[in-house]
Amino acid sequence: MFAVLESRFDDALVVNWEPHEGTFGLPDPDDEHVVAAAVVGGADTIVTQNLRDFPADHLPDGLSVRSAAQFAADTVAVSPETAVFALRTMLSRYRNPVVAEEDALKILVSRYRVWASAPPFRAGVKAHAGGSRGRACPRPDYPVGLFG
Repeated sequence: MFAVLESRFDDALVVNWEPHEGTFGLPDPDDEHVVAAAVVGGADTIVTQNLRDFPADHLPDGLSVRSAAQFAADTVAVSPETAVFALRTMLSRYRNPVVAEEDALKILVSRYRVWASAPPFRAGVKAHAGGSRGRACPRPDYPVGLFG
């Protein structure tokens, strides 16, 4: 799994986070390594469903915590083109079964409760229509992060 991650994201493996572990005073000490890796890796957001164990007053300045739904909604709000590109990139990897864009949006809404994101996603998908696999959606000229 790490080999696949590293082949897609050259900074997927964070090293030397250990000295920071235990310095944040999180409610669950077993989560300290997550913040330590985020700090060393230069992340500005931790995406997790475990929001209660990452209170803002225990995080370093500039680091925030978002649920998957919040992160998706933020991505759509900031850059609908990037979100559509990311969605289509992920869908292009599905072979059996093939997942249609509208079905993927339904999954995002039902599984991750991405209600706020679904309308902008749909609008973006329609604005960049031209193929069910997103070939007509231009690749953003800036990093897509974990999506691309």
